Amino acid sequence: MLPIKSISDFWLPGETQDDIDEAKVRVAVSAVKDFNGLIYIDLESWPVFGASDAVMASSVSKLTRIAEITRTTAPKIKFGFYGLMPERIYWPFILKDQANIKAWHDSTQRTRPLAEHVDIIFPSLYTFYNDEKGWMLYAEQMLIEARKYGKPVYVFLWPQFHDSNKELKGTNIPGPFWRHELELCHRLADGVVLWGGWRNVEEQGHSRWERMEWDEKADWWVQTKEFLAKTR
Repeated sequence: MLPIKSISDFWLPGETQDDIDEAKVRVAVSAVKDFNGLIYIDLESWPVFGASDAVMASSVSKLTRIAEITRTTAPKIKFGFYGLMPERIYWPFILKDQANIKAWHDSTQRTRPLAEHVDIIFPSLYTFYNDEKGWMLYAEQMLIEARKYGKPVYVFLWPQFHDSNKELKGTNIPGPFWRHELELCHRLADGVVLWGGWRNVEEQGHSRWERMEWDEKADWWVQTKEFLAKTR
């Protein structure tokens, strides 16, 4: 397993994220310039899909500038952007919404030049529903698209259901379901990023993240270790 770190502290709390503060970007990147693992840049406020052409073009331009600064500041690191190439969609695949799927394909063409500035593609394939067939459909299409960028693909997986699902959030994905996720990613990607260890808690109208207690016997972890042993 390779270590991985994120970069996202490009603004102070409360600051607008509409523009790039290049000095702050350089400071954030400099902190990891000697890191020997992988780096993902987490910028989720600049859409590359589902917005106007002008907004999406602006997003790609700003992301490209972030990548250029990162490369010149820390030329030795291997990095990519979390969840942007391609940006995640789910329901268009389930509903066979061809118009939205086409718009999504168009958006990946728009981000193709951005891929030239990164080392790794980091698609996000989190699990929203206890629907293995639905997950397999959307994940396979996402990975086929991610492969088109011509770079190594490392998939973000979360062993708990996504916190947008109010009923299932924070609960573990069933072991067999999780194993099938690993198997699909093994077939279509180059690696998996295991994200997790945190639970989103809502209190008095506010939400916060709290650390979860580690469970060595959790089904997803048992399945992961068995899968690793089998595929070595």
